[in-house]
Amino acid sequence: MLAALLPLPALSHLRALVLGVAIVHDTWLTNGSFAHQLVALGLATQGRAMQEMVERRIEQQHGCCFEVSRVLGHLPAGSLPRLAKLNLDGTLLTASSRGRPTGIRALSSALARGAMPQLATLRLCQAALHDGAVEQLARGLSVGGLERTLRVLQLDDNEIHELSPLSGCRLRHLSAARNPLDFDSLGRTLEAGAFPALRSLYFTAWHIPAGEEGSAEAAGRLALKAACEARGVTCHCALLED
Repeated sequence: MLAALLPLPALSHLRALVLGVAIVHDTWLTNGSFAHQLVALGLATQGRAMQEMVERRIEQQHGCCFEVSRVLGHLPAGSLPRLAKLNLDGTLLTASSRGRPTGIRALSSALARGAMPQLATLRLCQAALHDGAVEQLARGLSVGGLERTLRVLQLDDNEIHELSPLSGCRLRHLSAARNPLDFDSLGRTLEAGAFPALRSLYFTAWHIPAGEEGSAEAAGRLALKAACEARGVTCHCALLED
């Protein structure tokens, strides 16, 4: 059990910690379509076995995510005094079950308590984060004094529209690829002086077909790039194809 590690004095010397979880990404596996194809091919036994295997794996992933949440929830103030890098990729921080606190709530509480006072890099990719989770994260960073010291934040592959709750953070590098970001809102936030120490921003946008360059999304993306340029922030935008 991960929680059994917490009393170890050696944890006080940790500089990097990875509690990430490998997530099943392929919808053709998780939605049962592959198992159904096996059944259609006359391989009913194999199809059922495949579906049961996927269900067990997803259940194990959720169990691991809740264990990570429990570990975070029990971290006392100053328990990881040298920790500079924390990776929680794939931990489904907004999942809840049977009254257990969500991982994002546990993380926010740990940050607010000062459990990781030297944290400089935080990875929360594929963590099922939404706008409410970003607000919780921002509160934890603010109360714990990490708004001033966190330098790198990676939020790729979530469901985030708004990054404005984090606008007071003195991040140098912010990555929010493959999120449904409101580009126009983020551009206005940058113009207003948000993220005062930001040096680079990485995000993605859907490729806009010819003839639709005047769409609201295209305008928002251009406004965001202009805001970055005005601030001297390096803007990395990768285009996604349908």
